[in-house]
Amino acid sequence: MPETILLDTARGKVEILVEVVSAEHVQINAPMPPVGPGFFLVFAVGQQAEAIEAAKKIIEAEPLPENINITDRVPGAVAAGTVARPAVRFGSPSVAHKPTKVKKGQA
Repeated sequence: MPETILLDTARGKVEILVEVVSAEHVQINAPMPPVGPGFFLVFAVGQQAEAIEAAKKIIEAEPLPENINITDRVPGAVAAGTVARPAVRFGSPSVAHKPTKVKKGQA
């Protein structure tokens, strides 16, 4: 079960999820940072503090593109990447109704 941490950053408070995913790895998920896409970081167990600090640096930096491997940009990470932002559509769907003919005396 992931642990939710409210991380203080220069962009405000950001919720991250920290989870030990195996005997060797801890994963940080930032599903909805204030700018840019969500991202994940995987570090060796015992490097949780470094992983949280890396997450903070990513949140405070310029937004990254969606769906890319950022492992080489995160020192100490075993794996890291960004994800696509969920698309949300607002409004009502448009509907094209065919006009119906009303026979005399039915109206």
